[in-house]
Amino acid sequence: MIYTDYLQRHIDRLTEAQKLYSEILREEMRAEKGEKV
Repeated sequence: MIYTDYLQRHIDRLTEAQKLYSEILREEMRAEKGEKV
């Protein structure tokens, strides 16, 4: 089903975005503590 494929691609993209966001948040937390990134 085409719709399912579309949804799956969308979910994959969201998962990627979530991972990137987590990385960025971690970097910001480190930066706030004054650690070198």
